[in-house]
Amino acid sequence: RDVSEYSREDAKLFVHHLQMKGNKTATIRRRVNSVSAILNYAYSELDLDKRNPFTRLFIQNEGGDVFKRGTFSDEQLKYGYDKALSSGSTVKLLMPLIGETGCRLAEIVGFRVCDIELENALIQIRPNTARRLKTKNSVRPPHFWVTPEGLSNKHKDNRMVSGFFHVTSGMACVGQTMRLLLSTSGQRKTSMV
Repeated sequence: RDVSEYSREDAKLFVHHLQMKGNKTATIRRRVNSVSAILNYAYSELDLDKRNPFTRLFIQNEGGDVFKRGTFSDEQLKYGYDKALSSGSTVKLLMPLIGETGCRLAEIVGFRVCDIELENALIQIRPNTARRLKTKNSVRPPHFWVTPEGLSNKHKDNRMVSGFFHVTSGMACVGQTMRLLLSTSGQRKTSMV
């Protein structure tokens, strides 16, 4: 269809379609804004004097489906760490490191051996050929990793470091495993996963 033929009704149908798919209102707004930007660019390049039908769209209950994510108590963290460390799973070993450093999952999975100093408990977040970082501000200087009692004994034998390099692809699978670990250990979903 020609870009000049899109109408306000098309925009409303697009919103309705996204709602029927179960998207949250923030996701719908983000997608509408993306389409709106594309149409603005097209109208400008094609020198069309037309109002963008995707601007100022009303999304019913916008923001009403937002929920505040919880945080873990010290007991929940200890339980989750113990379960992860005793699991024997290299993927589940990521949970304590994410919890203690606050790093994103992709940052942890993309670690190189040279990014981790076990002797000094330091990690460095920087881009490499295996993955990019989410933002320019993601590059961080060496970060001191304060480990809980049980974790400090386990990481000295390099189990955690060697586990990261078995998981260099399939991020969706890793994320799913992390969510499963948290849900089966009675943890609430948080921004860590």
